[in-house]
Amino acid sequence: MIESQVRAEYDFDAQPGSGELSIKANEVLTVIRQGIDGGWMEGRNSKGELGLFPESYVTKISPTPAPASAPPSTAPPPLPATVTNLPSYSVPPGDIWDDFPVPSFPPPQKVQPHHQQSVPPPSQACTRYDDDFDDDWTDEDEEQEARASISIHEDVTQHPALLKQQQHSRSRSQSRATATSGGSRTDISTDDEGALQSHSSGAHTAPLRKSTIKDHTNLGVNQRAVSRSRSVGADQMASTGHRAGSGGAGSGAGGASRMKNINRFSNFVKTGMESYILAASRMTTPAHERHEIVDTSTGVEWTPIQQYYSCTVDNPKKESKLKGLKSFIAYSVTSSLNGIQVSRRYKHFDWLHEQLSQKYILIPIPPLPEKQVSGRYEEELIEHRKNILQLWVTKICRHPVLSKSDVWMHFITCTDEKRWKVGKRAAEKDEYVGGNFFHCLTVPEQPLDVTVVERKIDGFQKCVKCLDDSVKVMYDRIHETQKRMSGPYKANWQKLAAAFSGLGQSFEMDANQHNQQVTAALKETAHVYHKIGDQHDEQPKKDCEPLLDSLYAYKGLLSSMPDIVNVHRNALAKLRENERLSIEGKLNQSEADKIKQRVDVTSYAMIAEINHQNKERVDDFKRMMHAYLTEQAAFYRNISDQLSHLAEQFA
Repeated sequence: MIESQVRAEYDFDAQPGSGELSIKANEVLTVIRQGIDGGWMEGRNSKGELGLFPESYVTKISPTPAPASAPPSTAPPPLPATVTNLPSYSVPPGDIWDDFPVPSFPPPQKVQPHHQQSVPPPSQACTRYDDDFDDDWTDEDEEQEARASISIHEDVTQHPALLKQQQHSRSRSQSRATATSGGSRTDISTDDEGALQSHSSGAHTAPLRKSTIKDHTNLGVNQRAVSRSRSVGADQMASTGHRAGSGGAGSGAGGASRMKNINRFSNFVKTGMESYILAASRMTTPAHERHEIVDTSTGVEWTPIQQYYSCTVDNPKKESKLKGLKSFIAYSVTSSLNGIQVSRRYKHFDWLHEQLSQKYILIPIPPLPEKQVSGRYEEELIEHRKNILQLWVTKICRHPVLSKSDVWMHFITCTDEKRWKVGKRAAEKDEYVGGNFFHCLTVPEQPLDVTVVERKIDGFQKCVKCLDDSVKVMYDRIHETQKRMSGPYKANWQKLAAAFSGLGQSFEMDANQHNQQVTAALKETAHVYHKIGDQHDEQPKKDCEPLLDSLYAYKGLLSSMPDIVNVHRNALAKLRENERLSIEGKLNQSEADKIKQRVDVTSYAMIAEINHQNKERVDDFKRMMHAYLTEQAAFYRNISDQLSHLAEQFA
């Protein structure tokens, strides 16, 4: 048996209850697991104690093969008492949010996890906060809130059987486990239940659930696929007979029907973009949102924001429910528009992110913070999430479309739980999502040259690809610097401090008065060098971590661009097919012109978004680089001043 072992290069003191393992220089450790996020290893020392230690504090040594024939001379050390209650970092990689089943109340004592070893002990620093969707509503609640919402157009009272059936088969989000109802006013509901179907005349399409999208990942279905689009499905387009501006000509309808995409799992189809282009969408309500695209001297743009405003995410507060069985962090979100302060949990941000992604398919939505960050303590995790959430809301406020979105305004202004649920239902039943959102746009009448559009999008795509690679490299280098600042750099300065201290003690042994000045200066030098080492440990919180948060957000933004570009490329492919059918006489000219107009609407939206992203990119990197380099300059200037002062003492 070959054991992987490492040798400690520096001392490391574990914090109580954190799951860490204290190590001493030159100590040999047996590695159990390596490559843990955050630069950690899990291992065992010679006493049999298990825990985490920094990867940068150790070096690998040649493995020692154990004798194969003879048994060991001594029995292996006993397992520590806590081995039956492993901390969360000992769980194999994966989404540990899915390790818990749906608890059932009452009685509370039945709430038990599947894997007891996955539950961190109460004293452990990395406390889990449950962001589950946790409110269950009755049929009566559904009906009352459906009647109260002016934006809900389904006749719920005429179909109680369908309503009960949908409520009974309501699926939960696959991204996390669920819990039961209850909570305070700050715990506003965001359960992920199925939307009620439209019962207008003609066939209706069942909504594509989020779990269905996940089940088809092996078929290449993208996670940005819209689950609640009211766009008519592939099998209904020929039967509805409804197209915007259609003259009802049989040849035109037949030509458009033949243009349907064979791959019904493609993102182009699932988002409803195909149905919009072929005028197969059936809209039953007027649009509540209207957005305009204008052609200015600097290019095609969204209508500029008339009144800029900002939002702050602050005051993270730990709250609990169900008599302390469930704890979570609530953040205060305050808008400068009206000064209203609302309390939102992470799950509310997650719900909002899903709504925005589904509605605005050509607008990249910034990423939310990851659900769990390995190696972080409770306070660090909360602060990290708060910083990412602040970047997220700032991006929304700066976007000319997202900043005026109905669901966003509801998110930052609603303080009443009943009104929240009504608005939430209205957002989830919004018809103008995915491809249908383009019905809400007003664009210039000037037709677009497809060749010019393709050339502009190709240039943007190449830029995004290069930028994505560069940002990833930059992120890795800054992250490496962060680890070195807290590890080897700090240790090196403090080793130098010990060397200066030893030199000073040597001078102190000679009681000659002539040595006193040098002795005092050496002691001061040792003290300053040790302090500079501590400053290296603290500095990443001021420069590296903010930059990493910004780069993380930008990586997520860039990663969504290829899907957006591909959806629009499919729209241009439909246009070429439309031109071919028109030349062959299989599509009348009136229908062909209308399809061209609808593709132009999507192209105007794509170009406007490209121009917005290009402008934002310059502002974003100017801001983040200025903040990072300002902190770096201040840090090294402070070190320079301290060293200059030390030099004067030896003059």
